[in-house]
Amino acid sequence: MFILFMAYILMLLWGVKINLKDRDYFNDYISLDKTTSIKGIFIMLVFFSHFNKYATYSGLLDTTYFKIVGLVGQIMVVPFLFYSGYGVMESIKKKGSSYVSGIPKNRILKVFLQFAISIVLFLGVKNMVGEKLSLSDVILSFLAWERDWFVLAIIFLYIFTYISFKVIKNKSHLVNIFLVLLFTILYIIIISHFKSRYWYDTVLCYPLGMIWSLYRDKIEKLTADRLYKWIISVIVLGILATGLKVFGNNAIMPVLLGFIFTGIFIVVFTMRVSLNNKVLNWLGKYLFEIYLLHSIPMIILSKLGLISINAPAGFVISLVVTIGLAYLFSKLYKKLWEFIQR
Repeated sequence: MFILFMAYILMLLWGVKINLKDRDYFNDYISLDKTTSIKGIFIMLVFFSHFNKYATYSGLLDTTYFKIVGLVGQIMVVPFLFYSGYGVMESIKKKGSSYVSGIPKNRILKVFLQFAISIVLFLGVKNMVGEKLSLSDVILSFLAWERDWFVLAIIFLYIFTYISFKVIKNKSHLVNIFLVLLFTILYIIIISHFKSRYWYDTVLCYPLGMIWSLYRDKIEKLTADRLYKWIISVIVLGILATGLKVFGNNAIMPVLLGFIFTGIFIVVFTMRVSLNNKVLNWLGKYLFEIYLLHSIPMIILSKLGLISINAPAGFVISLVVTIGLAYLFSKLYKKLWEFIQR
């Protein structure tokens, strides 16, 4: 697995560009194309991380790989939430109330419908391999309460956005974002009473993305328009993110702040270091489908014993099957969505 992970790292370097000009940076660092590639990087880290739940490792190299992926932890989902918040805010700025009015259908329903279909497939696989689920397990699975913190969080974040921008009309959007932030904090408080910390510790990155959209010009001037500013920003943000995450691991607020600074670090880093190639872009394009479906081949291969016999082979097969499923799922769902919109 260590070799596969190193091959993945080398793939990241394909097409990398670095801009060290003093008064310049990549203006398209947060464009759809660039952020799609960044999402591709992190969905693969999610894949590596979740595959490790089904495999056991021995030997120095493989155990080292296991520890590295473990250290990344929840950081791998930070860009998804940040870019979602940024993208929603950009759409609201451009389209206004018409976009806000469409959130229940075009965002919430669309995400839930994709998720529900994947749950049907997931439950079918569980039944096929002989795992029996109770009625309550099935119902909670469809509500995302049983197994999917990310879908639960993103649906509620979209709901918070819809309410905040629908109820209050504010030209500057600052009040609306502040309301989204308050809802998100309330979500953290409530969920923390029922679920483990990973269910809520990264959700503040969504309103952070909205804030970035609102104050992008000022943030860029502060962090990237001069090379020395960018270097200082990367160093300071890296230290803050690492310190808060590591040394404040047992306290809620330091961890929440740690992920916020991690989100800022990732975005600032990509202002002058562009990680963008066709493979990453494709993975990012089918991010949600990969996320929803990747456990299916892992469950089957684990039940067949292939992963325990040969983890690298199991990983490659799982990845290939997942990519195929994601592509097919995307095409079929597109037709279903077109039918629904008639």
